[in-house]
This record gives sequence, C-alpha cells and structure tokens, in this order.
Amino acid sequence: MTLSVKAHESLDYAHLLDISQVDPVKVNSTEDKCLEEIGALLTKTDAYKYVGISLLHKHFDVADNELMLHDFSSDKTEIVGFPRLNIKPSSSRYSPINMKFSNDISGDISLIGLDYVASNDVDINDHLNESLLNELKQIFIKCHMSNRFGIRLLLNLDHNSETTYIEFSDSLARRSVCNLIPRSDSRLDSTIETVWQWEKTDSGFSKMDCVMCCYTSSEGHVKWC
Repeated sequence: MTLSVKAHESLDYAHLLDISQVDPVKVNSTEDKCLEEIGALLTKTDAYKYVGISLLHKHFDVADNELMLHDFSSDKTEIVGFPRLNIKPSSSRYSPINMKFSNDISGDISLIGLDYVASNDVDINDHLNESLLNELKQIFIKCHMSNRFGIRLLLNLDHNSETTYIEFSDSLARRSVCNLIPRSDSRLDSTIETVWQWEKTDSGFSKMDCVMCCYTSSEGHVKWC
C-alpha cells in the first residue's frame, strides 16, 4: 500500500496551539504513559531508528497557498523553517517530515503533512507502513492524543548523546531556526521538549530521549535569539 499524505491547509495550522500555549509533557502523567507505549511499539518494530514523536504546535499561521518548508544546512547543524508561496506538495520534490493523524473517525489511515522538506531522497513509504501506522493510530485514539502528538521522521538530523536541536522563532518574520547545540548548553533550561526518539537499552526496554526543543523566554513565550 502506498501511503498518501494530505498537505496542510490554513485551518490545520489554525487549529494548532501556539507554542506559548502548549504545556510540556509531565513525568508520570497520562500522556507520559502514552509515550511509553508508543516507544515500546517503535523499538519493538525497529522503527525508532527513523521515526519519532512530535509535540504538536505552531509558531505562526500558514495560508492556504503556502507550504511550510524546512531547509537543512549541508552539515545538518542548522534547520531553517518558513512558509513558501505557491508550492505544490504533490511534487516529488517535497516530502512531509512532520505529520498528524486527521480527525477522521473511520478506520482509514489519514495523515496531514504539517512540515515539509525539499528533497528527492525522502519517501515516507520507505519508513512508514500501514501496520505501524494502524498501531500508532490506535494508541493515539485510546489515549486521546491525536491532537497532542504527531509523527516526526528523523531523517537529516545529526543529534547524538551529547547534542540536541534547539529551535528559535520569530513570529513576525514567520521564520524559525533550529541549531545543533551541546546538551550542556544552559539555554536548554528554558525550553519545552517538542520531538522525541527512542532507543533500545541493553535490557531490551525502550528509552526516550529529547532530540528537539523550543527555546522560550522567562514569560513562557518563544523568543528569537
């Protein structure tokens, strides 16, 4: 089965909470336990190597004639996101990297692409399959998290145990920048985690790790830095 993803419309972004309104995931909360279940599935199927989970949010609205694109630097240490006019997402040049399940109550798998990359090398059919998506969708529905979490392909990222990505944004310029920084960077104390990846431990259990976060000001609003 070839998976199809519907490109976002303005309403899809309008329904997302601004990052300044998004609550972080709390330890031992219901949604934390939901993430544990998701992590167990991803590690069991080995999908954890290229599939992560995102905390759904927006930094600004996107119009119907715009596509939210992310450009990666050649060394993968910087990612710049911005809406681009009059892009046809059906083109093979553009691939979704961040998606959410639609609110369709049918049993069909329906995904909405929220963030895209311009690349001929990314094909979601190489990394997602119907069986995995069905199991993920059932967990999301059971936990009532379809509007809280999304699916994030981890391709083109270059984080490791000592580095992670931190995102800064400018809502007026409608632009965001992610930089790869050391995990010892003090700015990480003022962030909200937004993308997670799992790995298998020596004992075979899954371990969750934050690979991307958003920097906030002391007032809790996203800040350009």
